Amino acid sequence: MRIDVTFLPALAAAYLLVFARIGGMVMLLPGLGELSVPVRLRLTVALSRFWYVRGHLAEGRRRLHEALVGEEGLPPLLLRRAHTAAAAHALMQGDYAAATASSEAALAAARR
Repeated sequence: MRIDVTFLPALAAAYLLVFARIGGMVMLLPGLGELSVPVRLRLTVALSRFWYVRGHLAEGRRRLHEALVGEEGLPPLLLRRAHTAAAAHALMQGDYAAATASSEAALAAARR
């Protein structure tokens, strides 16, 4: 069974994915790569808090990095939030160079 999450707001889709993961349910949700870039980025940003709080920092960084590929033309607010989340994940993992680069990208997006 596949669930189409493209029509859901990002936060609702994030809760659906988190519930599927925490609740022990086996759900075949589409991979984040199958979604359009803005939807995938919104969903990834919404899930980044979950990954941060639960300590899934490597997964969060990987998903954020994948979602930020092809970021041209995306809303600056969304880019700022994504880069800020990526910086927080990198900082918690001790990767200060990546955290600095993400923070600078977030600042550049905020200034647009």
